[in-house]
Amino acid sequence: MEPNNFSGAEHLKPWFDRNGFSPWVVALLWIMITFILFQMGGAVFAIIGLLISPNVEFSLEALEQLSGEVGILFWANTFSQVLFLALGTWIFARLSVHPPQRAEFFRMQAPKGTAAISVLAALIIFAMQPLVWLLSWINLQLPVPETLVAFEQGQMEMIEQILTGDYFIMLTIMHVALVPAICEEVLYRGYILRLFERSWGIWAAIIISGIIFGLYHLRLTQIIPLAAIGIVLAWVTIKSGSLMPAIVGHFVNNAGSVIAAYVRPDLMFDEEITTELPSIWLIMLSAVVTIILFQAVINIANIHHTDKQEAV
Repeated sequence: MEPNNFSGAEHLKPWFDRNGFSPWVVALLWIMITFILFQMGGAVFAIIGLLISPNVEFSLEALEQLSGEVGILFWANTFSQVLFLALGTWIFARLSVHPPQRAEFFRMQAPKGTAAISVLAALIIFAMQPLVWLLSWINLQLPVPETLVAFEQGQMEMIEQILTGDYFIMLTIMHVALVPAICEEVLYRGYILRLFERSWGIWAAIIISGIIFGLYHLRLTQIIPLAAIGIVLAWVTIKSGSLMPAIVGHFVNNAGSVIAAYVRPDLMFDEEITTELPSIWLIMLSAVVTIILFQAVINIANIHHTDKQEAV
C-alpha cells in the first residue's frame, strides 16, 4: 500500500480521516449515493425537458412515451452525469482530501509520458475487443434471471433506437462517449480508485474498482467484459499517474461502439453474431497485441518514472 501522502497532524486531516471513516466505506457509500442521484436526476431532467420542449406537449401519455424522445433523454443523461458523477464527486471529495490537494488526489496532472500512454490506452482498448467479445460470450453462459434478461433487452432496444436513429452523430458521440468518459473516470479512476488504494493497496483497488464499475452499469450479462475494461483503465491510471489515459481509453471504447452502430448496425445488433464465440485466431492475435501494448505502457512509465510511489 502506498504511503498516505495527504495526511498530516490530526487536526489537519480531512473530515473523514478525523472522524475515523475507512476509505473503502466512503467509496462504497459515495457509489451508492451517486447511483441514486444519477438515476433520479436523469428522470427529473427528462421531465423538465418535456416541460420546456416546444415540440412535445407535456402529458401522462408523453411521459409513457419518453423513451422515444432521444434528444431529451440524451441531454437529461448528460446533465445528470456532469452534475452528480463529476461535479458532485469533486465537491464530495473535499471530505477526503483538502481542496488544494484535490487535483493531485484525482491524478489530474499530466507527468511525462502521459500523452504516449494515452495513445497506447486507446490502442489497448481497440486491440482487446476480441477478448472483450470472448468475455462477453463467457458471461452469457452464466445463468441470469429471466426478469433481468428482459430488463436488459429493453435497455438494448432503446440503445439501438438511439444509435441507429437520425440523431447527429457528433452529438451522439458527445453524449455517449465524451461525457461518460470524463464523468465516470472522475468518479471511478479519480476518486474511488484512490480510496480503495488507501484501504487495500494498489492491486486490490484496481480489481475491486473494476468489478464495481462493471456492476454499476446494471448489465448482468455484460459484467465480466465491463469489469475487465474497468480494470484496464484503472491499471493505465496507476501506471501513468494521470487520469488522462483512462479518459482517452474510455472515450475510444464508447465512441467505437457509436461509430460501429452507425456504420454496421446489422452486425452491431445481430444477436446471432454477438452470442457466438469469436475465432480462436482472432482471440490469440488480440491477446498477443494487447500484451505487447501493456509492455509498451510499462516501458514508457519506467523511462519517465511517472509515478514512483505507485508503480505496479
